[in-house]
Amino acid sequence: MSDPAAKPAKAAEGEKKKSHPADPIFDRYDKDKNGTLDKKEVEAALADVAKAQGKKKPNGMLVKAAIKVMDKDKSGTIDREEFRTLVDKLIEQGVKGAVGKDKKKKKM
Repeated sequence: MSDPAAKPAKAAEGEKKKSHPADPIFDRYDKDKNGTLDKKEVEAALADVAKAQGKKKPNGMLVKAAIKVMDKDKSGTIDREEFRTLVDKLIEQGVKGAVGKDKKKKKM
């Protein structure tokens, strides 16, 4: 008979491994495969995200600011969870911008 207490642990484990739209980008740019993105890796990854949204790539100052804001553990790098949050915020801003443009068109 299996231990019922083991099932919640497996479920929690599976939740941690759920895929996120940012994961393939994170994996592509984590060149040294250390589980974090340094400034150069973040800059390349954000350029990829910006391109997918039809926007210009971010400059170095913006990347540095993004790292400072999103780097919750103050390691100087961005881990997978921090990157997911950053991408979510960027996508949300892109959607809000598109919605705002639609509203202006309808008023005219």
